[in-house]
Amino acid sequence: MTVQLIPMKENEFVEYVEVLIRDYASDNVEAGYGDAADAVERSRKQTMELLPQGVKTPNHHIYAVRDGDQRIGVIWMRATLDTVLKTGFIFDITIEESQRGKGYGKQAMLLIEDKAKEMGIHQIGLHVFAKNKVARSLYEKLGYETRSLNMTKMLT
Repeated sequence: MTVQLIPMKENEFVEYVEVLIRDYASDNVEAGYGDAADAVERSRKQTMELLPQGVKTPNHHIYAVRDGDQRIGVIWMRATLDTVLKTGFIFDITIEESQRGKGYGKQAMLLIEDKAKEMGIHQIGLHVFAKNKVARSLYEKLGYETRSLNMTKMLT
C-alpha cells in the first residue's frame, strides 16, 4: 500500500462536490437535522459558502487519496493560519466503499496530519455523526478526543 494525497483537480472536484452534497444532506436528515424536502439545497448552500472558488478556495486543501494510480478516496481540510493557534479542520474524509477496512482511512488521516504539521498547524479537529461508529473508533485510536457533544431528543 502506497497511499498519497494528491491535490484534487477541477474536473475531479465537480464530481466529488455533487456526491459530497448528497451524502451530507442524507446524513443530516438521518441525524434529525432538518427535513428531507430541502436537505440537498441546504447542503449545497453550506458547501458553496465554504468553497466559493472550488478547489482554488484559499486555505482549503482537497486531496484525492490515491494508492498508486487508483483513486480510493478524498480528504478535505481547512487551514486557519492567521490566528495565534493555527488550526486545521477536516470537513470530509471518504474512502470508496470497496476499499474500506484496508487501512486507507488511517493512512489518509496520518498523511493529512503531516501536511497540517508542515503548515505549522498545532491542532486539528473534525466532525463525525454519532451513527458512524467505525469512523469514531478510528479517530479515537488516532488520538482525537471529544471536546463537545450535541444531544437531541425527538418529541414526536
